[in-house]
Amino acid sequence: MRTTIVFVSGLLLGAAALFLLASLGVVGEGGPHGRHVEPGEGEGHEGEGEERGLIRLAEGAVELAGIRVEPAATGALERRLSLPAEVQIPPARLAHVGPRLPGVIHEIRKELGARVEPGDVLAVLDSVAMGEAKSAYLRAQAELELVEKTLAREKELVEQGAAARKALFEAETAVEKARIERRTVRERLHLLGLTDEQVARVPEEKGEARAHVPVLATFAGVIIDKHAAPGELVHPEEPLFTIADLTHLWVIASVAERDLHLVRTDVDVEVRVAAHPGAVFPGALTYLDPRVDPKTRRVRARVEAANGEGKLRPAMFAEVSVPVALAVEAVVVPREAVQRVDGRTVVFVARDGGRAFEVREVRTGLEASGRVAIERGLEAGEPVAVTGAFLLKSEAEKARIGEGHAH
Repeated sequence: MRTTIVFVSGLLLGAAALFLLASLGVVGEGGPHGRHVEPGEGEGHEGEGEERGLIRLAEGAVELAGIRVEPAATGALERRLSLPAEVQIPPARLAHVGPRLPGVIHEIRKELGARVEPGDVLAVLDSVAMGEAKSAYLRAQAELELVEKTLAREKELVEQGAAARKALFEAETAVEKARIERRTVRERLHLLGLTDEQVARVPEEKGEARAHVPVLATFAGVIIDKHAAPGELVHPEEPLFTIADLTHLWVIASVAERDLHLVRTDVDVEVRVAAHPGAVFPGALTYLDPRVDPKTRRVRARVEAANGEGKLRPAMFAEVSVPVALAVEAVVVPREAVQRVDGRTVVFVARDGGRAFEVREVRTGLEASGRVAIERGLEAGEPVAVTGAFLLKSEAEKARIGEGHAH
């Protein structure tokens, strides 16, 4: 029995497609219905036996119906595990910046959301302690200059024989003490946050400027929190700014205890967030907590992800797709190519240059990433309908029903 079906362009899904296909009728020998054959019927035979195992299409019908044929391929099919996760800032990329000594906020230089570089001035304080430390440095500098002049004069007098060497020794001792004192007060300024360049400018400062204390950014990042206002009294234990480097983030995933044997570190993973549908952020699973949470029976897994475009944000919910330790090498086809006909799992193998399709029963295996492993019934390289298989399934089922009526 021959079955010839003419498909209409664009009829891919739904009752409309089936209605139109049915309205075109079936052209062939022996009646108006196609005939569904049992698996393997027509395989390896010539002539009529082969014809009986086919759903035959009219000229150009494959293109009109959007049926696409591809050869079955051999490849690795890797299973993936989907894990719930949350985006977090790595602790090493988060800094709480505050003053090193008490003071009153004189000026705010950077606001919430500002990008900063190391050494940028975030705010300026008026600090009595800083004013006193700078004054002590200026006194130590002046004292050193004075005793150095005294030492120079004593050297001249000794050379002229007009002074005893004891006076020279005392002058040298005074200079050494003055240098020690200046070094001590300079180090105190460093401890208060001043750089060598800022210390060198202290003698140029006038009036209240000597009491100013800069609050500096410690690394490049974005100000994500700010607790500072002009005129506010602050102390060293109170952070004024929080800076975060968001160019690299952690995605903390949660692994069920039963799935631990499937997950391993040092593998590349995929991160997805609801805020950017379709976007995939590559990451690396670098750490599995050795402890199991006794309440949730889950284990924390750390994924490190680059965030150069800034699309990932801290506290976002995420999904981490992890390749698991199981993988197979098999003949694989797209999931759409596999259909169920009369309770059997089948694919449609192209014949006669793609104008006819054999209903081939197969046994499937692992499924992942939209592909299915075929364990039996299909060889690598055989041409299979990978789109439009649903329409072929409908015609195969119609042929089966028609065959039943014929009996």
